[in-house]
Amino acid sequence: MRVLIDTTYVMMHRLHKSLSIYIFRLLDAIPPSDRSNFKLLVLEETLEYFQAHYPEFELQSYHPYSRDVSNRLIKYVRRSLLYRRAVNASGCDILLVPNDLIMFTAVGTKLKKIQVIHDMKSISNQPKWSVARITSMLYYGLLIRGADRIVCISNYTKQDLKRYFPWTKAQKLEVVYNSVVIPSKLSGHIPPELEDKKYILFVNTLKPYKNAMTLIHAFPKVRGWQDYVMVFVGKDTDYWQSMKAYAEKHHFSDRLYRYGNLSDDALYSLYRRAALFVTTSLKEGFGYTPIEAAMSHCPVVSTTCEALSDTTQGLLNYYEPPTDENALATAISKVLCHPPTKEELAEIAAQLQSSYAPSHQVSGFSRLIGKMDNNSAY
Repeated sequence: MRVLIDTTYVMMHRLHKSLSIYIFRLLDAIPPSDRSNFKLLVLEETLEYFQAHYPEFELQSYHPYSRDVSNRLIKYVRRSLLYRRAVNASGCDILLVPNDLIMFTAVGTKLKKIQVIHDMKSISNQPKWSVARITSMLYYGLLIRGADRIVCISNYTKQDLKRYFPWTKAQKLEVVYNSVVIPSKLSGHIPPELEDKKYILFVNTLKPYKNAMTLIHAFPKVRGWQDYVMVFVGKDTDYWQSMKAYAEKHHFSDRLYRYGNLSDDALYSLYRRAALFVTTSLKEGFGYTPIEAAMSHCPVVSTTCEALSDTTQGLLNYYEPPTDENALATAISKVLCHPPTKEELAEIAAQLQSSYAPSHQVSGFSRLIGKMDNNSAY
């Protein structure tokens, strides 16, 4: 039984997006000896990239964005038909769709379908009767009804899906946690301006639902805060500008550093050199960054929002409620004044590395494919 893995989400300007990284980590984890059982559906613009990075996989390219028109309905129908034609012509038996953001991939095909659901934030972030929320409800309803199996990336995502779509058959739902991989060898090089500084690190999208403003508010309340700077990794946004404006108003903007896209080497070197990693997130379907930081032997202060209490396994330092700057300042002060030992950090890292080993993720999908091979799809 051959499996077609849909990589439609991956575009050249999205190579560093978290969903692209999820797809790449899944592909990397498939043993080379098994890759002949899989075929990758790729966009024409990424064909050379996949040929260079995944030569063991058979590739099928297509271009759903050709001949686009301004009418959104016609555009959607045309893309859906191109997608269906490509999938049906693949010669595969099962379609694995690891993204839940490309709307035309919800169209039905001849193949059995495994659909990965990452989170419900496109629903939960919107006002109850807004057009955006209703559209997302209809879209995710189509995804769920059209799939033979739904893979949720955490127990939280599974429960959230059941909350919004209680009619979903329990037999359809499987939890397969993400894999989390950190490089074994690093240069250790970080931006030169940070070399002689102790810093608190934040790595995430700089948007309101990641709640980094609470960290800005908390920083001057941290005991001994003058000994530290704050480092943010994320693209410049309006939210970042408001964070910076607050720091300027309160005379500590010189203690803020922001970096956009960094190489893996630079990012993981930052993790390993940080005095503390902080995540203030309000919305997480999984939560890569605090796990990556902990696996890099960095102390972590985290919220318990959504999936984080599940995926971080109670191993980190927590504060709540997530928007309480005083609670956050207290948690940060406690860790900085009484940091965990190297042995304690190593034990946490080892437990998370074991839980999120790529082999576990691949085994989860392999079991699911095996069930569908036995004609037990719902």
